[in-house]
Amino acid sequence: MEAKLAIQLEVFDMVVTAVQDRREAGKSLPKQQQAASTLP
Repeated sequence: MEAKLAIQLEVFDMVVTAVQDRREAGKSLPKQQQAASTLP
């Protein structure tokens, strides 16, 4: 159970990092593309 939870936390951290990277990249793009990049 603990190992499964640790894996979930690791995946969640990866997702959060990826989202932050996309937001940082989005700041250098035009607003139209930035708005599109926030969609799933």
